[in-house]
Amino acid sequence: MDSTDVDQLVARYQAGTRLQTLADETGLPALRIAELLGHAGVTRHDQHRSTRRVDLDMDEVVTRYQAGESARSIGDDMGASPSTIRRRLISAGVWRGRS
Repeated sequence: MDSTDVDQLVARYQAGTRLQTLADETGLPALRIAELLGHAGVTRHDQHRSTRRVDLDMDEVVTRYQAGESARSIGDDMGASPSTIRRRLISAGVWRGRS
């Protein structure tokens, strides 16, 4: 992704486009988009909040996890931390931990 692409991401994000929307459109993980925005000096919309609830499609999370995908991979793709994915999987009763 070149500087022009990053500039476009910055402009769209600052105009109100959601991080996940940018990720979906570019094919990059939401965490990578957040990283690019941070390196460009952009303050995330949600950084002023002390906590934030990530909306996740738990059917998709569980299906992907049960198919063998890691919490990190799922989180990267869905804009959540691996620990958030882990907590949600534990709550859903499907976390199997490290083997």
